[in-house]
Amino acid sequence: MATAIHDEFACSLQHPEGSRVTVLLVTREFGGHEKMLLEWLKEAQRQGLQVGIYCRNISELTQQCAAAGLHVDAFAYAIPGQRWRIVEIFRDLVATSRILRRMPGDSIALFAPGVVQTAPWHILAAALCRRRVASYVPMAYGSRGMRFRFATLRDWIVRQVIRHVDIWITITEQQRRLLKDQWRIDAPIYVVPNRLNLPGAAATVRPIPADERRPTRVLFLGRFERNQKGLDWLVAELRRHRSSWAGHMRFVFQGQGEYEQALRQLALESSDGAVSIAPWGNVVQEMQQADVLLLPSRFEGFPLVAVEATHYGVPVVASNQAGLADVLPPECIFPFGDFDALIKALERMRDPLARTSAVAHARTSMRPLLSRDSFEQAVGNVTREFAGNTPGTSHASATP
Repeated sequence: MATAIHDEFACSLQHPEGSRVTVLLVTREFGGHEKMLLEWLKEAQRQGLQVGIYCRNISELTQQCAAAGLHVDAFAYAIPGQRWRIVEIFRDLVATSRILRRMPGDSIALFAPGVVQTAPWHILAAALCRRRVASYVPMAYGSRGMRFRFATLRDWIVRQVIRHVDIWITITEQQRRLLKDQWRIDAPIYVVPNRLNLPGAAATVRPIPADERRPTRVLFLGRFERNQKGLDWLVAELRRHRSSWAGHMRFVFQGQGEYEQALRQLALESSDGAVSIAPWGNVVQEMQQADVLLLPSRFEGFPLVAVEATHYGVPVVASNQAGLADVLPPECIFPFGDFDALIKALERMRDPLARTSAVAHARTSMRPLLSRDSFEQAVGNVTREFAGNTPGTSHASATP
């Protein structure tokens, strides 16, 4: 069965009408990164690009690929669960090598790691097979900032491998600058912004009642992940500096993840209800009850939850590593690790004028990123690059 589907897919790639790209998606789950990848691949296919995807046989992943109208082969990569990680890596690499040998000579191999450092051996395999390689990455931070082990050595090794990537696609100008300056990328770098269609008109900014006894409701909405989301740092600081916020702030954590138990312990220590935990629920309802959305992340690409908050009239306070420095006003950005600066930023958001100004600034900054026309143009630039026709007017979206 698997062999038959592989053969059918390989044949379908032999005679496309336009340029071709084969996506090798080795992810173990379907998340925001994969959602945005499928969004722009769907648009690229509408513009004439021939797209085929190899991925793991994970139901949500394959269903979403099919729903996007993209040709998917879900038998290429093994389901996670090997006793030894090295065994899974080896099996994935064998699968990648087989796919690369099947690909037509002019088809591009597109990898979509969450960060630059993920699985460089797949890129190396493609380079050894002399394939044209593209990489779609939402986050281009260095290993030290993400607290990877052996950060300096890891980045040096990865830097040698990624020189074989011919085309880069990322999601913001901030990430493009990181690829160019930190990773010394000379290949073209294209920006395809994340898009999020939200229902209804943008909401007005809800004022906080003048009653000073009413605490500011600070919402964290997302995965309970200690490292990337910065929750380990935030929990430690909330516990250490309780006197600086207790009584006039209430922190609400909504979501799920491996760090939930630590958050519940913090909530138990806050007998006055200053910290509470809630499961995933109605985003609109949570936004309507929140005064500020907090993103204390160590690293992010472009958090879609910030777009949602801005749409619903909720100001966003984020770390300088949360991928929002280009769209939020400076008073809403704090240096990661500076708890005093975080508290001051949250306190500023009680002022009605500051709240209104912050949301207006974010909406103005995000508008070009979220417009349909900008999105189609950005995808068109990448599609033409894949076809070997470098866009003549793409300098705003790609490095020379």
